[in-house]
Amino acid sequence: MLKKRAKSDSINLLQAFEVLQSEGFDFEEALKPVPHPHTITLDQALEFAKCEKCQITGVDFVDVDFCNDIEWLKGLRNKIEHYQFRLPPKEVRLCIGRLVRGVAEFVDIFSLFDLEKEVGKDSYHVFEVLADEYAHLLKEAERDVAEKEEEAYRGVRHKHYVFIDWNVYQCPECSNNTMIPSEDSSTGYKCTFCSNEESDEIEVACDCCGAMESAEEMATWQMDDGTIENRCYFCSGQYQADKDD
Repeated sequence: MLKKRAKSDSINLLQAFEVLQSEGFDFEEALKPVPHPHTITLDQALEFAKCEKCQITGVDFVDVDFCNDIEWLKGLRNKIEHYQFRLPPKEVRLCIGRLVRGVAEFVDIFSLFDLEKEVGKDSYHVFEVLADEYAHLLKEAERDVAEKEEEAYRGVRHKHYVFIDWNVYQCPECSNNTMIPSEDSSTGYKCTFCSNEESDEIEVACDCCGAMESAEEMATWQMDDGTIENRCYFCSGQYQADKDD
């Protein structure tokens, strides 16, 4: 109901909710668990929360960093569910620190409860230390990105920036915008926070024409000698196929 109204009126979900409420729509009746309870996904809840703004400052309650934390948390959950994870002590500390930092900000923004009272003063102090460790290491990683970027463009005239092959990607492992070019990486990129080197967003060259596209957009071809070649949209024949359709 909300999504349909938001789409038809070209407004966000929160505005659609307020419009329906002003029109007397009975949400309590619509949410009665008959025959099954109504639930929403995490992404849907996040989409709704993104609409919330401070009535005084107009600032979004949910920012980019929080959304990145959610994406990272979903990835961690999926790895745990499929038993595809290993966490040494340091990473455990950073995970807990990131979780606590996000939870503390969220419950404070929406005035849900007092986290210190809920967990106790001693436990809260431990959580603060872990959150501070995560925040410190993230700030260091972001500083590395800024320094490397400054180094890459130093001495280059602004109008020639387009010729510099230097990108920053969001790391799929930690969901931070800290994946930058690295000569020490087998893929050419490395995350300054978690040292991950893999991402489908990294641009690779087409083995036929040399055009650069992200790895996820490249078609891969198995060659007779067992090697793999990357083919861009045009060289793979997909352009001609789409054109014929």
